[in-house]
Amino acid sequence: MINLIQKLIQIKSVSGSESEIQKFIFNYLVKLGLKPAWKQGNVWVKIKGKDGAKALIFNAHVDTVHPGEIKNWSNLPWSGTIKNNKIYGLGASDEKGGVAALLLLAGKLVKNQPEVDTWLMFVVNEEVDGSGTKKSLKFLPYKSYQKLAAVLVEPTGLESVEIGHKGNVFVKLTVRGDSGHGSEPEKIKVNAVLVMSQILLKLERLAAIWRQKYSDPVLGKPTIGIGTSIKAGNPQTPNKFSDECSATLDVRTIPEMHDQVLADINNWLKVFPVKVSFCYPPAPLGLTEKKEDIVKVLLALKSGLKVTTSSGSTDQCWFTQAKIPAIIFGPGEENQAHRSNEWCYLNKIDEAVKIYTALIPKWGKMNI
Repeated sequence: MINLIQKLIQIKSVSGSESEIQKFIFNYLVKLGLKPAWKQGNVWVKIKGKDGAKALIFNAHVDTVHPGEIKNWSNLPWSGTIKNNKIYGLGASDEKGGVAALLLLAGKLVKNQPEVDTWLMFVVNEEVDGSGTKKSLKFLPYKSYQKLAAVLVEPTGLESVEIGHKGNVFVKLTVRGDSGHGSEPEKIKVNAVLVMSQILLKLERLAAIWRQKYSDPVLGKPTIGIGTSIKAGNPQTPNKFSDECSATLDVRTIPEMHDQVLADINNWLKVFPVKVSFCYPPAPLGLTEKKEDIVKVLLALKSGLKVTTSSGSTDQCWFTQAKIPAIIFGPGEENQAHRSNEWCYLNKIDEAVKIYTALIPKWGKMNI
């Protein structure tokens, strides 16, 4: 197990550059005697079960975020350093620990046929737009099954099972103003940066109104991450007023207001000379009922599990859209995601394999 997770971490796989790690995973599965598919950057494999009317899907993303400033890492992000039952490196928790667990699971299922058809998905671009899972589901014949569920191995520390997350809408605001010499502010009729600052302050009030107006019993209240980025001018030319200022918002939504985000923001900011647009296509929410068998079986398998929702978005939303009950449960630590000096407990990778192995037959024996 240690050699496997080290190798996975040592292969760089920032979103958009996942081909090397996918080649490793593809070849690993072939060496097990399996026949994986590799299409549009994604790798998946079916392990035939005793009951072909049911299927359980395990999903892992292989991409990572950018490591950021290398100087902030105690060891190189791709070192795979091991210390005190922890393996360090970019993606250790998010989520190469989960990838390793699924590869080890594949080895077990090859030797002992699973109760039901078991699909393992290794997808790209989760950290960007989730297109890997969205595309992969178009190739999987999931509609042919009478009973189906999915497990996403995003990090939960094996301490909670997440059943949902809010939708997300990334919004770009653009203000155009007057350019001119920094020594002549009186000639600037529209200062793009000052207008943007007023806009961002006004959006705080909209966020408060949304919190009062909207609420979901499972997902909670919507939020606006105001000013997640802002850009104007050039620090190399501090004597020039910028003629454009842009900023981004990270809006997390619930069902009753997801489709009206852009319209609401446009209406709220109608007195300002601002263009409001999407950074990326909005991603829907993910939600699985607590009464679903996949939730009940996992809670029975591991005592003390908490049922929660995720603060961020995952590929669960694409399973929700496909009407496949899906949960999030993985060996990585959620608070390590996207951090310098990221780590994962080694023993939790082994524990995850044991739980996944036990989950398949117990879920498979549930009635259709």
